[in-house]
Amino acid sequence: TWYYTQNADVWVLQLTHTNINFYACSKMINFSVSETVDERAINKTKLDVYRKTENLLLAINSAQAIGCNIVNIGAGDLMEGKPHLVLGLLWQIIRVS
Repeated sequence: TWYYTQNADVWVLQLTHTNINFYACSKMINFSVSETVDERAINKTKLDVYRKTENLLLAINSAQAIGCNIVNIGAGDLMEGKPHLVLGLLWQIIRVS
């Protein structure tokens, strides 16, 4: 889940110790560059593993579109919650904004 807190470290730990929420990632991307992720393209119902993967790929492609340097980060890595890759992606999104 994605929570707004004053302490960014708490927020990042919530994303890395669970599998990353696509909505948190897409909200961060849209916050840094508005209207990057189209809400109509997001799978919102019947979220099986394939639709979750498609949503995360949409987030990765959107991050690349705004100028993030995405190397060796896939949807499976974000679903597994690998801390160094999740934090790297989040840092790239923050750097762009």
